[in-house]
Amino acid sequence: MASEHMDEPTSAEGLEEGGPSLQESTVVKWWVEGPVGWLELNNPPLNILTRQVRDELLSGLAALEQQRVRCVILTGAGERSFSAGADLGEELELTEDTVWSFIEHLRAVYDALEQFPAPVIAAINGHCMGGGLELALACDIRIAAETARFRCAGVRVGLVANAVRLVTLVGEARAKDVVLTGRDFFAAEAERFGVVSKVVPMERLRSEASFLAQMIASRAPLAVQASKRVCRAASSLPVEEALRMEEREVARLTQTRDH
Repeated sequence: MASEHMDEPTSAEGLEEGGPSLQESTVVKWWVEGPVGWLELNNPPLNILTRQVRDELLSGLAALEQQRVRCVILTGAGERSFSAGADLGEELELTEDTVWSFIEHLRAVYDALEQFPAPVIAAINGHCMGGGLELALACDIRIAAETARFRCAGVRVGLVANAVRLVTLVGEARAKDVVLTGRDFFAAEAERFGVVSKVVPMERLRSEASFLAQMIASRAPLAVQASKRVCRAASSLPVEEALRMEEREVARLTQTRDH
């Protein structure tokens, strides 16, 4: 196989069982299983995206990139919530002087997921709302438990949320249906819309995510990373530019050990 000639990513061998969590009090745990990295939001009960959660998501992603994992799975602890969104308490304290720092910090987290070199899978295990939905939309692939609940919560709290990434993913008409109403929609509808690619029973969610991640990790890693870059660019570039980008990646890959 082509990937047999690539350096193997760091494994979890020699680490504590379950992988290297950051610390006992952490609100984002990460660990490595072979070529796959895991990120688990652990800020009960709803995995709200507090400043600490955002900071630890960024440091967890940086650590997994250092580990050279070939795929990442992002999920929430327990069965209630993937993430119910941003910290409303923090938002209420924002001033004209601090609001942009808050927005830019959230954006840094979403961009870090979107721009992570390897694919990121969101395993959506419950409430996925507002900033939590944006977190999932920044991932490359989304699979959901049958009980997952989604909400573009911005219009319910006097803000805008999910109006760009969701339009890019499913189109303007379908996105407006849920962005402008702020209504809840569930996993089956999310699958019909194309928000998620697969819906499974809760008890199978992590195993299904792991199976998909292991499949991705088994492919030629440079080609996977290049394919992610081209797919992402294809939604924003003119077709001719996107095709030329794809051709440049093909030409480059022919000279690597992946091919």
